[in-house]
Amino acid sequence: MVIKVHAEEDLLRTFNKQVEEDRRIVISRSNLNELHKVMEEHELSCMDLLHVNTDGVILTKRKAEKVVGWAKNHYLSSCLLPNIKGGRLCVPHESLEIAISRLQEQETIFKKPSHNLKNLAKDEYESNFVSSVVPPGEVGVKFDDIGALEEVKRALNELVILPMRRPELFSHGNLLR
Repeated sequence: MVIKVHAEEDLLRTFNKQVEEDRRIVISRSNLNELHKVMEEHELSCMDLLHVNTDGVILTKRKAEKVVGWAKNHYLSSCLLPNIKGGRLCVPHESLEIAISRLQEQETIFKKPSHNLKNLAKDEYESNFVSSVVPPGEVGVKFDDIGALEEVKRALNELVILPMRRPELFSHGNLLR
């Protein structure tokens, strides 16, 4: 029995390329569907939506809403007379692509700090602590979402947010000794 290794490797390589291409197509279609749904919800349209390049990003509904909002803002701020057809603002695909590139930049910025924090850990305690740190883009909870008494929410906000916004107020004290 003779096995042709080269033929099988070529077939495997071809198969992997086809799978990767199919994956890219499925993600692209899903992204365009998400953009279309969000644009419909906000009574917007894009004549060239199928020409929007969404490679390198996977859009959830939340991300699609960000992209559409940024694209709308970009378009309205860059033109004097916006294109409106049938009572809907027509956003050009260039504005959508600019917004998608902005989302990609934002995602790369959010990914970098977690790697830097892991490198800063000095001992086992710090590495355990760093592993439980949630990146800012993944929190998903705001103070408005907390169901508590307003006084408690205000106190919690002051205890958590104030030291981050004004670290100079907390530069001295008993905890630093």
